[in-house]
Amino acid sequence: MATTKDYRDFILEQLNLLENIKCRPMMGEYLLYYNDILFGGIYDERLLIKIVETNKKYNLREQIPYKNAKPMYIIDDIDNKEQIKSIVIDTCKSLPKKEKKKQNNYFILHGSFGNPSVNWIPYLRKELEINQYEVYTPDFPTGTNYQNYLNWASLLKTYLDANLIGENTTIYAHSIAPVFICHFLTDYKIKVKKLVLVCGFNNYFGINNEYDTVNKTMYFNNLEDTKKYVDEIVCIYSKNDPYVNYEAEKDFAERLSAKQVIIEDGLHLNSESGYNEFPELLNYI
Repeated sequence: MATTKDYRDFILEQLNLLENIKCRPMMGEYLLYYNDILFGGIYDERLLIKIVETNKKYNLREQIPYKNAKPMYIIDDIDNKEQIKSIVIDTCKSLPKKEKKKQNNYFILHGSFGNPSVNWIPYLRKELEINQYEVYTPDFPTGTNYQNYLNWASLLKTYLDANLIGENTTIYAHSIAPVFICHFLTDYKIKVKKLVLVCGFNNYFGINNEYDTVNKTMYFNNLEDTKKYVDEIVCIYSKNDPYVNYEAEKDFAERLSAKQVIIEDGLHLNSESGYNEFPELLNYI
């Protein structure tokens, strides 16, 4: 039985007396770190910790986290936050600290007439932040008088100037944002780790006058150049998008030589299509 997200959130709440707790998903379960030290995990809705000399004084019971694994201690008194804090601190005294690497960070970019509070953006941000990743969700100007490539690029450049966009950055983008970020990376010649582009398109007209007006400023003719600046590109789209036809989204993905994920009956993969949550995106963290 895999651990549910609700139980994961409950355990993280019970660990909130400790600063710098990190949680990493692993095959339906979760690994737990304190100050970058792996001390235990959540297995089958049980909080288990490694057995070390410095935590034997608590007289905890042994259990197996999964088949053929070494035994671990189970914390039965899960409501006693103070004791849990002490057990974790004492456990980590006997464990090596994880070698610190440069942290990956994430950007999630909304589409035309959107904002960071719509569609699956809040869901994805929460899932990333639970795993202690740095997440940025720029609130780009929208409306026919404000939304254009120059205004969006000007805002995103403030993150670039702060050294927040680079080779450890993964960018999720929806609708018009995919072609915008491709345009931006090629203009500024910025190398990033990964692009996850949802319902992307380029040089497409016919949605309606408002959308065509704001979208056209994002389009550019050197889409293929994006590949010079990205290690991996994933394009996710559907066959029945009501706003952009399938051929346009397929052409966009093929020009980028991207991995393609086609979702049946996904429509525009937004809230209107039932995508307030989008677990598929977690495969590309």
